[in-house]
Amino acid sequence: MTTAVDSIVLNVCQIECILFRLPVRRVFSCRLGRFEVQRHIVLRLHCREGVGLGEIPCLEFPSYTYETTEVAWEFLTKVYLPRVLELQPLSIKSKAAVDSNIYGYQLCKAATESCIIDAACRAARKPLGEMLERPQRAFVVANHFEGFADSEEDIISHI
Repeated sequence: MTTAVDSIVLNVCQIECILFRLPVRRVFSCRLGRFEVQRHIVLRLHCREGVGLGEIPCLEFPSYTYETTEVAWEFLTKVYLPRVLELQPLSIKSKAAVDSNIYGYQLCKAATESCIIDAACRAARKPLGEMLERPQRAFVVANHFEGFADSEEDIISHI
């Protein structure tokens, strides 16, 4: 089944790779050290149709994935984003062709795809569920980073 997301085509001008530091609510300690600040990467895609955002949910140290903040930054800025920017116009399908030639880096690839979809949703002024032609839900189950909120209830109250 083809949806509006499958037909997204954007004329991309720039993709920013933004590295920022965010203090954690509670200090996190493990065998790798003590962490009071977490570095995050956000992608901002600029195109004629609008702006889209995507987050790379990687950590400072390898855990369930080898994609650390440092590894993701190097891969995005030196390898991946230059290849994606060559695709004009940019679509989910053309990005998938680039992805098929690069093994791994799933978090970086997913964040880039999120940028494309976010920009298309904003340009169309439609929520993602409508673009995917899915029924709207009354609530959304969400995960959270440990240490960025006092409790799970605190996060749920802000959703």
